[in-house]
Amino acid sequence: MNALPFILAISDEGAAPKIVETVSEDNMYVGYCTPDCKGYDDPKWLIKHIWTESGVQYIFTANGSRQYNQKWEDRNNLTYKPTENFVF
Repeated sequence: MNALPFILAISDEGAAPKIVETVSEDNMYVGYCTPDCKGYDDPKWLIKHIWTESGVQYIFTANGSRQYNQKWEDRNNLTYKPTENFVF
């Protein structure tokens, strides 16, 4: 199964990510921000952590929320959970 359609299916309602940080081949962070976001330390980001383990791709959001209330610069220290109210 190609992972790209799955990522698009749960993207932020068609919004394009503003930044993608590839940590390794199997680990990345994807950040979306509001139009009025002033920078990486502005708490107006929705952050996803995507990683692959044993051929399965996992996509979690910061605190399991789809809200734009995180700072991109905090991405490494946030808790990532399955997105709340996610429907296949």
